[in-house]
Amino acid sequence: MALSPRGNFLAAGTSIGKVFVFDPISFSLLKTIIITGIENILVVRFLNENQLLLGLMDGTVRLVDWNSNRELYRVKVELDPVNNIRLSPNRKSMAVTTGASTIKILRAADGKIVQELDGHKDTIYGLVFSGTRRLFSGSKDMTLRLWNLATGNSKVLYKSSFFINSVAWNGKNLVAFHLPNYEIGIMNYLTGSMLKRLKGHSAFINTLFFISPDRLLSSGNDARIFIHKI
Repeated sequence: MALSPRGNFLAAGTSIGKVFVFDPISFSLLKTIIITGIENILVVRFLNENQLLLGLMDGTVRLVDWNSNRELYRVKVELDPVNNIRLSPNRKSMAVTTGASTIKILRAADGKIVQELDGHKDTIYGLVFSGTRRLFSGSKDMTLRLWNLATGNSKVLYKSSFFINSVAWNGKNLVAFHLPNYEIGIMNYLTGSMLKRLKGHSAFINTLFFISPDRLLSSGNDARIFIHKI
């Protein structure tokens, strides 16, 4: 599920090759998008108000104009299903992950793969840009990494005893990520110090998102949503 940049539209993908576009205020269905050849839509992101990026089971990323039901491009990223797409703040590039251990950086305008980031040893779940030159990633290999996109190098910020599937950045010096025992770690990534461990969830945490520099939204498989004051 994704909200458009201006907040005008809400989109949700399905496993039957359809994308539904809703009004986020009234939740009325505005359009059902059906494009031949698309099935098992795993990831949906708005590139802008008129164009949707879709991550599919077949390992492709596709850009579609949802008003005309027209596919603008498709890129084969991996053989494995696409499990995440994250856009940079200027929306000119995107980070894409699959079941593999490599992060692909694509140019959003045409889908060209411009960079491959290798360092993780297993599937990557959590992704978030820190500006346009840095990227945080969390993996099934139980590490949280910070990438320098200018050099392609990374450093391990944290080694956990459980895989890290959710990562969020507060726009300043804090990064939040999934910890064992359904806790959330708050780290100052500049110093490497763990500042807080947030409790409350009783099951796997799927989503982390800073709604302001000092407020974090989290949701999990326990069907609960929290807003944490940092």
